[in-house]
Amino acid sequence: MNISDCIAKGRTAELFDLPEGRVLKLYFSTFHRSTVEKEFRNTLAVHKAGLPVPFPHEIIVKNDRYGIVYEKVNGKIMTELMQETGIQLWISQFADLHRKIHRQTDLKNLRILSHKLTENIQSVDFPERASKLRLLKMLSLLNHGASLCHGDFHPGNIIVSQPGPVIIDWTDCSIGNPMADVARTVILIEESGCLSDESARQLCSDAITGYLEEYFQDPEPPPELEKWKILICAARISEGLDQKTTEWLHGKVRNGLGSCALV
Repeated sequence: MNISDCIAKGRTAELFDLPEGRVLKLYFSTFHRSTVEKEFRNTLAVHKAGLPVPFPHEIIVKNDRYGIVYEKVNGKIMTELMQETGIQLWISQFADLHRKIHRQTDLKNLRILSHKLTENIQSVDFPERASKLRLLKMLSLLNHGASLCHGDFHPGNIIVSQPGPVIIDWTDCSIGNPMADVARTVILIEESGCLSDESARQLCSDAITGYLEEYFQDPEPPPELEKWKILICAARISEGLDQKTTEWLHGKVRNGLGSCALV
């Protein structure tokens, strides 16, 4: 298979243009075949469920790296459009897409989100010894849900094409409580803003406010969301992020536990 120059590069993979309306997402050599197979299976499952995702054609090996050949989607990343034309033009569509994902409750053979969160939290060394027990107790008391959750839903994973928006990157999708997935989205956007300059922080703050209002159709999100945000931050610490981000997440957990009642 002949591939062209790289057209995009992310934290886990590079994207190459292919003939016949296809692209190759080629993972870096540090990623095992099992990771690529999981993304392929997940994407195929949600495609069959009727969600707007690119069709995965096949898994290939190129230069000792594993990759997935996808249907090519022509369009712009929603993040870029928000920066160019303003958040308000896109935030309603963003929230609607997330609700559309969460309405899916019939998918099988996906990982259970609460199990994943438990494993991740258990693997973290928290400065306060009691934190882990409090977090696991908090998780056990929440409704674990049965909806499809994306696991990495943010404007950078949406391509706005002529037929409509397309959602990409289904590696971490699972079955769980939609509130946990909303919390993850909030934390990802807040994280990118808090670790940037003032203008970026304001942009991210406005995006979160607009997203939550549109998603819940209410200016006040449910109180339960705060508990899920704490849990998501705690679990995210296990993901091997840079020191600045990890310290920020630890701070969010510490402050959250200090102000949030267990029940």
